[in-house]
Amino acid sequence: RVALIEGDRCLVATVDCAVHCARVGVGALAKLWTVAALTTSPAVGFFVGPHDRLAANGVPGRLQILDAAGDVVKDEVDVTPHNRTMVKRRPGDDPVLSPVVIACAFSKDGTHLATVDEWRPRETPSPELKFWTKTLGTWACSAVVRKPHGAGVAVRDAAFHPRLVCVCTAGDDGLRVWGLAEPLEDGGAPAGSGGWICISRSEEQPDCGPACFIAFANDGSAIAAAHAGVTTVWDPASGELLSKRGEPDESKTPLAVGFVDDKDGYPAIAAVDAKGFFCEELFRGNGCKIEREGPGWVYNADVAAACVVPSTKGSCSPPCQDGLRGALVVAARVPGMPGAVLVFRADKPVPVAAWILEAAPRLLVAPTAEEAFAALPDGRCFRLAAEA
Repeated sequence: RVALIEGDRCLVATVDCAVHCARVGVGALAKLWTVAALTTSPAVGFFVGPHDRLAANGVPGRLQILDAAGDVVKDEVDVTPHNRTMVKRRPGDDPVLSPVVIACAFSKDGTHLATVDEWRPRETPSPELKFWTKTLGTWACSAVVRKPHGAGVAVRDAAFHPRLVCVCTAGDDGLRVWGLAEPLEDGGAPAGSGGWICISRSEEQPDCGPACFIAFANDGSAIAAAHAGVTTVWDPASGELLSKRGEPDESKTPLAVGFVDDKDGYPAIAAVDAKGFFCEELFRGNGCKIEREGPGWVYNADVAAACVVPSTKGSCSPPCQDGLRGALVVAARVPGMPGAVLVFRADKPVPVAAWILEAAPRLLVAPTAEEAFAALPDGRCFRLAAEA
């Protein structure tokens, strides 16, 4: 749709939910500014973007990054440019393949990005891992790794190291950590790598199953992984298994995992699945070494969606403010309140805050413990915020 607003200027509304202001000239059209709205659908995925902003994959092959208020799209990353044909031409034709960004991870300073995308629907997974750098306000792809975990192996999640320029990916065969390679003698990078190589790997444990979600500890010294019924902690440098909790149970669909801190500043691991969640202290009594598990708690519930807001304080430096400690944000189906979204701290299984929605969300993303985005099964999205 086009509307003339003043003189040679017009507003153009496009099918991707954006409004453009343009200047009309002789044989030319100059775009002055664009305001884009979040594209949503019943299957849209959300991720925590740079500087606690929200990223979404509602547009095929593209990431939309919202502003701090979550109102408009401030940045976009065209992860997989393609011709956007979205319909079948005749009944019985093969499904039209569409690129989907299935995972992404931003560096803490917001200048680096890792994405995982694949074309769907396909019987055999064929993901691509891409590394991006933001320069002069533009995202540029610096490296592409096709089939990063091997042919036909799905990649389920990605996490960026909180301090270093390296990324961990979770595939059906285990975990892999990717980092920048040492320059060659002539100062260049290994051929075709864009400077990125796999620097360590952790093989899937037979009694764990594939890792569905992963998260780095705040100091980068450990990686937590959520499996069906099992939670593991790994050393990202050596690939060694440091800790394992639980037993395989396919009914316990993993929903989230991460590291939070108790009121004294000690780190704890938190994990959520479809049947409940737990928080258990680690590292106590021996610096940042996993010697034994400390006190913890378990909360049994029918969980629809969840996320773990990570601790953002310096490692092993108790105590810390509530806002830096991290939290569990859980959408639990509570009797009489099917859309309850509850916030828990590491210390005890008592919610410290709650939001009530009309229905249980299918997806939750929380940049902070005071703010969350909830996607309902019908495609509606809500921004939840704590009262001042």
